[in-house]
Amino acid sequence: MITLSNKHLAVKINEWGAEVSSVTDQKTGYEFIWQADENYWGRHAPVLFPIVGRLKKNQYQFKKQTYEMTQHGFARDSLFKVEENTENTATFSLTDYEETHKKYPFNFKLIIKYTLEEDCLTVTYKVKNRSLKDDMYYGIGGHPAFNVSQTTNEAGNEEFNQVYFRFEPNHEQLYIPLSKEGLLKLKEAKTQKVNEIQLTHETFKEDALIYKIKPNSVMILTDKANQVEIRLNPQEMNHVGIWSPYPKRAGFVCLEPWAGVADDEETFGQMDEKYGINKLNPEQIMDHHYTIQFIKK
Repeated sequence: MITLSNKHLAVKINEWGAEVSSVTDQKTGYEFIWQADENYWGRHAPVLFPIVGRLKKNQYQFKKQTYEMTQHGFARDSLFKVEENTENTATFSLTDYEETHKKYPFNFKLIIKYTLEEDCLTVTYKVKNRSLKDDMYYGIGGHPAFNVSQTTNEAGNEEFNQVYFRFEPNHEQLYIPLSKEGLLKLKEAKTQKVNEIQLTHETFKEDALIYKIKPNSVMILTDKANQVEIRLNPQEMNHVGIWSPYPKRAGFVCLEPWAGVADDEETFGQMDEKYGINKLNPEQIMDHHYTIQFIKK
């Protein structure tokens, strides 16, 4: 476990999956990150690569071959190499090998850098196409889960206690509904005003809320009962998800910045034609990053 710290926050990152597993407030000891209860969801903040979301029938085609890959890809279940670690930064890497080629036929290197500055954690993904001649296609994103307060409602069920979400400064975003199979229903996408909404478990009855967002939009999760605010700036990652399990009632909400997204339900499954896919030319490198500000009042 790698640790970053300053006077504001202490951050723990697991080499397995290069996953943030803890962010605590130095003054109060408050834990911002969900602590991975298998009864609800056994992860903290997985890295999604080389796909985001679900593929139709869990498979895709590339150069007349069919490959199978489960939701969110394999990086979250891979051991990363620690490239560098200082008091305020940690850099991890994952390179293709024989087992990854069975699911994903590309030669890649994924570098993830975490930078702690005051009360903000910046996550930088650097994706490299190691091939000298072939193009590469990929998706990448974050899936951090943040603790929120719950209370027992009149029906005797656990319910979020004064938990709210909003976008700033752009309230109008393109909402993309999901099918029962977890695929995008692009034909039903529509612009919505997302002013501050009070989250309940019922909010996620149809799975995650997916948006294609306008530039400079910031995601804000507020837990008024705990006096906590999470401000996630997706930067240039133009799709986001908001999720908590349902019908299970867990005390966390995920804010997910994505450069990539699930398949559309009408896809033919060609990787190079996939909605939201990123393309790298031979030897090309692309950066994606987002920043999370942790506020405990």
